[in-house]
Amino acid sequence: YYAVEWWHDGEAYASMAVLKHDLCKGTRKYWQRPNTYPGEPFFVPGVSGAEDDGAVMFIALDGARAHSIFVTLDARSFEELAVVELPVHIPFTAHGQFIPDANSAEKVIV
Repeated sequence: YYAVEWWHDGEAYASMAVLKHDLCKGTRKYWQRPNTYPGEPFFVPGVSGAEDDGAVMFIALDGARAHSIFVTLDARSFEELAVVELPVHIPFTAHGQFIPDANSAEKVIV
């Protein structure tokens, strides 16, 4: 599963990370940046249908810039595929939803 982890450093409530927890293998991977506060991560599946083929996307507040970033991670490796600096602040607790477009093979993020 994918989640936001608070107290990532074990000390500070505002130390946050995005977590990938593989319950079958007992492994964890993290995405974390200092002074960055991620919102809810969403898994967007790839075309193969493999369990972790796809991307994980979320918005995070960059506390140093006081603006948000849109982050896309490779779901398997948890490496950054893209980080887009947004021109405004979007609250880091904002929620979203993945909805497949019923009229085409394209996927839409709303």
